[in-house]
Amino acid sequence: MMIGSKLQTISLFLGCGGPDFGAEKAGAEVILATDIDKDSVATLHKYSKGKEIIEGDIADI
Repeated sequence: MMIGSKLQTISLFLGCGGPDFGAEKAGAEVILATDIDKDSVATLHKYSKGKEIIEGDIADI
């Protein structure tokens, strides 16, 4: 258990962000998200604040 600090996570192959919304609701801080799909990344940019979002193939990141 972490007292006084949030668990920081990254998200790989995220899609439109559903797993992040759940993680953040549970108290985690998502600091980085990646996906290869441009439409998914556009959705992430619209609804995500304060995290780095990278569009691209995970093999190239």
